Amino acid sequence: MAEQWSAGEEHKPRPAEPMLPEPQPEPELEREPSRGSGKAGWVLGALAGIALLAGIGYSAGLFSSAPVPAPTAITATAPAQQQGFSLLQTVSAADQGSALQSLVMSDADRNNVSKAVQSGATRLAWLALSDSGSEDGDIVTISGAGFSQTVPLLKKQTRLAVPYTPGTPIRVFATKDGFDPGVTVAVYVGGSVFRLKTMKEGETIEIASP
Repeated sequence: MAEQWSAGEEHKPRPAEPMLPEPQPEPELEREPSRGSGKAGWVLGALAGIALLAGIGYSAGLFSSAPVPAPTAITATAPAQQQGFSLLQTVSAADQGSALQSLVMSDADRNNVSKAVQSGATRLAWLALSDSGSEDGDIVTISGAGFSQTVPLLKKQTRLAVPYTPGTPIRVFATKDGFDPGVTVAVYVGGSVFRLKTMKEGETIEIASP
């Protein structure tokens, strides 16, 4: 509504109302990144990268797990009594008959062994042996007390009696080398396995008698 005033009356204008400033939007503050969270993120990122590289390496065959070492047999050299035992086990009186039947020789030689044992000049001992490598056709000849037995070496152990003269060693002769280089012989004593030195054809290893 317009302000009314009469003639002769001095008109005094009404003072203007003060202008209030319009509210200004508050500036958005940037949040400072947490130093701890940044460091943790860097560590997690590095670990993830290492895991990724390891996965790629294993899948590509660049890395391989360390092989588990296989149990090794004891390598024995004759005479074995130097270690306090023999690779030969004496045949008991009760086992004389089965020991004579296990001899790998002719009936005539078996009879001669039987006579020598009865006279007391010769004794019998058990010998269990096999091929310590692959079954490749190795053959050895076991000699003692003037008798010989030719034995093919198999992966499965062969147990036979061996004639011997007390105080005289048994001889293991490398008769034939199979298709793998070297004649490899393992001897079994109780729960232990002893590998003899690898031989070439024509070589001999002596095993001390019991």
